[in-house]
Amino acid sequence: MAKVTELDDSNFKSTIEKDALAFVDFYADWCGPCRLFAPVFAKVAEAHPELAFYKIDGDLNAEARAELTIDNLPFVAAFRAGKFVEGFSTTVEAGLETFIARMKDASK
Repeated sequence: MAKVTELDDSNFKSTIEKDALAFVDFYADWCGPCRLFAPVFAKVAEAHPELAFYKIDGDLNAEARAELTIDNLPFVAAFRAGKFVEGFSTTVEAGLETFIARMKDASK
């Protein structure tokens, strides 16, 4: 069963570099939609134990978000071996599942 691991600037890059495909939820503690999305992200992570799922407070960890343009939270980013591939803002489980399926298909 996959779980969502909390990261910060000190371990972000070194952690996601180890994963063939990783999904990262960028959130902020003050963000209401982020709090509502957290259990959705955790549920989807449980459904995909073969993938890596992480979360990171984007407000507190500027280095992790430095290469990204995040215009709305929560923001889910896909990384392949530590390289940013694509990301989008969502709070919808179906949208997240579609994104994951597309990223998995692209790696075949």
